[in-house]
Amino acid sequence: MLIAWSSSVAEEKGTPAPGSSVRRLTHFLLTHLHWLATSTEAVVFADEIENLTTEARRTIDPAPEARLITLGRCVEPDCAEIITAAAPGRRILNSRSISCAAGHSWEVHEWFLLQSRIEQKKGVSA
Repeated sequence: MLIAWSSSVAEEKGTPAPGSSVRRLTHFLLTHLHWLATSTEAVVFADEIENLTTEARRTIDPAPEARLITLGRCVEPDCAEIITAAAPGRRILNSRSISCAAGHSWEVHEWFLLQSRIEQKKGVSA
């Protein structure tokens, strides 16, 4: 997308196109941003940049639900919240613990016991 827009600007303005690195392309487009903003294609350019930005952000920081794995219902008495943990390879706040939305949490040394408690609670619910 950056190459296509840079080529279009270079052709329209009769100026040499930049190299193919993201840094050079971005610098070139920023240099000609006023011209782009006043061109008839400004809306299309803005939409494409917005879409590119959105996709980049999703890649870098997926939606919160993509960062969590649901493990089951909380095992604490009178708590019906869902227990979640950080997905493998995802870093979130308190990623060293597993917790429910009510605030109950379990540290690394408690995980195996928690697993058996979740399984027991599932057996009772079924």
